[in-house]
Amino acid sequence: MDSYLTLIGSIIIGGLFMMNMQRFQADVKEHTYEQTYKLIMQSRAQNIIDLVEWDFRQIGFGSPYDALTIYGTDKITYNVDLGNDGIIDSVHYQLSDVNAAASTSNPNDRILYRWSNQDPIISVPLGVTNFSLVYYDRDGNETANKQEIKSIKVSLDFENTEPIDGKYFGYHWSETITPLNLQSKLH
Repeated sequence: MDSYLTLIGSIIIGGLFMMNMQRFQADVKEHTYEQTYKLIMQSRAQNIIDLVEWDFRQIGFGSPYDALTIYGTDKITYNVDLGNDGIIDSVHYQLSDVNAAASTSNPNDRILYRWSNQDPIISVPLGVTNFSLVYYDRDGNETANKQEIKSIKVSLDFENTEPIDGKYFGYHWSETITPLNLQSKLH
């Protein structure tokens, strides 16, 4: 009788162990999926970030005109010689409303438009949920005076365009960019 109890106890313990192993494997699989989707989102975000960093560092390059023509907390237009060919280009960045990205499941994502007089409007929904700008003077104080602007803090928030298990994973990037062409102009 003792051996039957030992056998039943072993089966119960073995079954509990197998159930725990299956649960552990399911948790690892779910975590792997989440991390993969987060990395894909961050990779898409990095492409946008690289473009924004490059463009914003060029603000005013080669332009005899005011570097900034329109500036706000969610849009900016500036002059730059993109092709280094003597032709002054006007580059625009602006965030759409949420209706523009209706083709995605995410109710919060928008389209970050970027266009110039040489390039078409880029309007692909890539999960941008926020684009904000803050302007600083040479002492690092926030300013709204165009003549005093020497650096710009750019903030971007991203979320997956499609949910993963009902969740949208987010990513935040923020950097203060100091275009050399804004520094060199004495006002």
